[in-house]
Amino acid sequence: MSVKIARTRENGRMRQKKPKRYLSTVEVAERLGVQRSTLGRYKLPTPDVMIGETRGWTAETIDAWNEARPGSGRWGTAEK
Repeated sequence: MSVKIARTRENGRMRQKKPKRYLSTVEVAERLGVQRSTLGRYKLPTPDVMIGETRGWTAETIDAWNEARPGSGRWGTAEK
């Protein structure tokens, strides 16, 4: 199986773009420091990509969601 790499034109030259990296549910759980089964109790953000039935998120999406969600000691406190 070969991976196609997108190319862009920059300053008149073709340049390869790095493929975007998406996190799986296993990687999201690892990033959050929880078990994968725990993710079923979370209302995760909308996936950035769907490949078949598989969801994928960028690290930035998960980090922003995690920072904004209520956590230990922050229940009911919304930043304004």
